[in-house]
Amino acid sequence: MNQIARLTACIAALLALPRRSDCQRANSQASRPDTVNWAIVKAVLVSPEGCCNSMRAFRIAIASRGRFDTLPVLSLQPDQLGDGSLFLRVVSKDQAITLARYHAGTGVLDSVPPPTDYEPTLAHPAFYGPRRLLAYDVDTLEESRVVVRRWPHWQLVASGPVVQHCNEVPLNVEWTSTGRYVRFEFCRDDTPERDSLKVPGR
Repeated sequence: MNQIARLTACIAALLALPRRSDCQRANSQASRPDTVNWAIVKAVLVSPEGCCNSMRAFRIAIASRGRFDTLPVLSLQPDQLGDGSLFLRVVSKDQAITLARYHAGTGVLDSVPPPTDYEPTLAHPAFYGPRRLLAYDVDTLEESRVVVRRWPHWQLVASGPVVQHCNEVPLNVEWTSTGRYVRFEFCRDDTPERDSLKVPGR
């Protein structure tokens, strides 16, 4: 499928037209007026020079008022904030992950100041839109722990146990579907293990 046909198919899917598309339509609540319709139009492997680890990031397109605009950044999959905007984890060419907010009504992409203990070059954050919670790892020279904070003022909601490093890869954190637990992956003696952190409240 050529680029024009692909973009046309993506527009049709985003606008809920009865047409088949090979783009990913990630928004399941398109009827809500505060929901932003977005789709992945391209996946990119980000591999810093001299580094052996790669990260997959995406080109994201937004459908609004009959227009189809691709955001000027690479990001992980965005999350709905429920107010006509998206929360973005923006990926740089060096794999640093910064935070941003896209306002669908104005088309403005704003940088979001991170929590004070958040390190863009080390953290691999996960956002849970329904509860507006950001989970990420905080690293020292020898240890890591998972922290959960609430958008937009970054109040501390939960902090996990300290785990020992066994390599230089940041903890991989992810939310369960209910938003009650954050799973994180680490290793002991180079053996991958899984653990989880219960997040209080609703």
